[in-house]
Amino acid sequence: MSGLADVIATWLDGRTTTQMELWGLGIVWWGRIGKGLLFAGGLAVVIDLLDAGKLRAHGLLTKQRAKAAWDHAQNRSKESAIARLERTVWDDLVGSKILSGGMPHTAASIVILSYLYSEPPRRAPHGLDCSLQTYQDFHSSVTTALPNAHCHNAQDMDRLHPPKTRYMCVDQVAFVRARIEAFLAEQVPAEHHGLLGKSAKWLKIKALWWFLRGGAERLAGWALYRQRPLHMLRWAAFVFVVVGGLLDMLAS
Repeated sequence: MSGLADVIATWLDGRTTTQMELWGLGIVWWGRIGKGLLFAGGLAVVIDLLDAGKLRAHGLLTKQRAKAAWDHAQNRSKESAIARLERTVWDDLVGSKILSGGMPHTAASIVILSYLYSEPPRRAPHGLDCSLQTYQDFHSSVTTALPNAHCHNAQDMDRLHPPKTRYMCVDQVAFVRARIEAFLAEQVPAEHHGLLGKSAKWLKIKALWWFLRGGAERLAGWALYRQRPLHMLRWAAFVFVVVGGLLDMLAS
């Protein structure tokens, strides 16, 4: 493997460098990279063929779109926080157990059983605008009402609730979710009530998308809304031409 000094010395001696390597890559490939950089640098002339006034106008529009995208991202982030708050309240009140092998009256091989914690929460979640006592009273009210939260008939009671078990049936799970949503509806602004019951992960992905989009449009707006739009690309083209030319020369 040859170093840069060896390649330059060989080239200055008038000998061919085509059989040499530079940093683990054949010199022929470095020559091809140099030609590619020369071509990319030559494309900078296209910038001067474009109307500068139109580029600046498009840059201003792009900056405005970037601001709107950032506003969207911040709103989606707030919405994600509300959805996460609902999940936190659920985890404070409800536990679960994965039962492999299924149950006698189900065809599924894996069943997730849910149950209500008997102990009241020890602290209110961050972001919840209520006292710990209010939060514990909510848990107590749900616990008291849970035994009667059924839609199925009496014949199914023993099948769905085997004796001496604390697991909830489907009706009770739906009841707890509805009570949590009703409780949080009193804690969050009215315009965010529609977010209750939605996936926090999906809202977080949407927030990330808007942040990335806003960042890209902000960068594009900065590059275009200038006295000489895309002027930094001219400097990049200059570097491409210099570096590409030197690499092409060394490979000759």
